[in-house]
Amino acid sequence: MKNNNPIDQPYFECGPGKAMSLTDAKAEFRRSIVAQRNSRDKRKVALDSSNIQEFALMLDELRGAKKIALYAARANEPQTSMLMRVLDMRSIQVLLPVLGEGLDRGWAAFLSLQDLQVRLPGRPPEPTSPDLGEEIVKECEVILCPALAVDMNGTRLGHGGGWYDRVLKIKRPDTKVFALVFDEEVYDLDHPLPTEEHDVKIDGFISPSGIVRI
Repeated sequence: MKNNNPIDQPYFECGPGKAMSLTDAKAEFRRSIVAQRNSRDKRKVALDSSNIQEFALMLDELRGAKKIALYAARANEPQTSMLMRVLDMRSIQVLLPVLGEGLDRGWAAFLSLQDLQVRLPGRPPEPTSPDLGEEIVKECEVILCPALAVDMNGTRLGHGGGWYDRVLKIKRPDTKVFALVFDEEVYDLDHPLPTEEHDVKIDGFISPSGIVRI
């Protein structure tokens, strides 16, 4: 897989002597990538999502897995419906994020695609099964998480809420974490993503081009 930034993909330098703070750089990245995602052709999103999900199902870490954490995708994200359905057919329990009190989130078991509901505008779909709490993630062998961008250092840029950073800090040390992204959201070693002390590294990512391990 070739991991060079496309020429039209923005890159924002930050740090000592730079115009942008880390916080501002991350915010600018997020705005740019979300805008780019919103402008993507829906057929291209469907095709790329299909490739991402097929590669994800090839992960060695899924062999023998009993429980994994996934996410129900928004319209502009790499889609996960096929993943949920196939993993469920393999008798792997799929856990999805659910809203808790305030900004808290827990996990609930995937039941079916028809069961997923959007509870609040802009939020991802959620299952109606009981909230199992945050700690249940410690039972997962694999975490497949959303990301707006990744780089070859294992940095993941999320949506800014910090929820996945908290989740990844309490996972088991042997639990592998892979982000799902589109090809143009992969940054090479010459253009690393802005990162802060609280950011948690991932083990790899899956794009339409394949699986990359960090």
